[in-house]
Amino acid sequence: MRKGVIRMPWGESLKEINSASIDDLHEYFSRPADKVLDLVRQRKDKPIVIYGATGKWMSDLTEMLFRAMRETGASGRNVHIVSRFSRKSDFDKRFSKYQD
Repeated sequence: MRKGVIRMPWGESLKEINSASIDDLHEYFSRPADKVLDLVRQRKDKPIVIYGATGKWMSDLTEMLFRAMRETGASGRNVHIVSRFSRKSDFDKRFSKYQD
């Protein structure tokens, strides 16, 4: 397991469980893959733009990028989020922990 990755009680893979909450699924699907960590490291001083950041699938990818930035020490950089924010309160609730 990579340094800084939170191990959930149900393990490394969804096959190890028989049920999960939506928060568990978000945590699992937003874990940064090694390729994502490499991308964030390579773009260390460049801004990141995320289009459709709050969509059904993009919200997990958005969180994956935020987690990768924290894991690589790149938090605090410019991230531009483009979205309709049809349910901004849901976005604020999920992403408030990434205000840095």
